[in-house]
Amino acid sequence: GRFYVIVSLREAEDLRSCIHIARRAAEGAGGPLVAGASAAVGIRLLPSGQLLDCSPGFEEPSGYQLNVAVQLSRFIDSATDYGEPALAILHRSLSASPTEVRARFFNEVRSCRRRPQIPVEDTPVGRFLTKASELGLLHRRRPPPP
Repeated sequence: GRFYVIVSLREAEDLRSCIHIARRAAEGAGGPLVAGASAAVGIRLLPSGQLLDCSPGFEEPSGYQLNVAVQLSRFIDSATDYGEPALAILHRSLSASPTEVRARFFNEVRSCRRRPQIPVEDTPVGRFLTKASELGLLHRRRPPPP
C-alpha cells in the first residue's frame, strides 16, 4: 500500500537527512531507510508535486494517484487557485463530505494563515465550497445538445 503524509518543512529536512544517512550507511548500495524494513519514502514539493528526494526502493505512483494527492494537499494548505481538472478531482475525492463541512474546514484552516484573506467566493475553490458547485460541475460536463 501507499500512504501520503504531509509534513512541515522542518520534518522534511530531518527526513531528507535520514535518507542521506541511510545511503551513506549502505555505502551507496541503496539500503533501506530503516534496517530490516521494506518501507520507502519520497519527499515531494507543493504545489508542483515534484519529487525532491527519495529513499532506495521508492516507486513512483501512477500519474492520477499523484495528482489526487497533490490536489488534496493543496486543499489542506488552503490553496484557492484551481483549474477545472483539479476542481473535478477535489469534487470526486471529497464528494462524501457535506458541502458545509468542506467549507467550514477550509475556512477554519485558512483563517490561521498569514496570507491575505481575500473572499473565497471570488476564487475557483469558492465554487467547490458551495452547493451550486455540484450542479455546476454536472452542467459543465454535460455534452451540448445536438
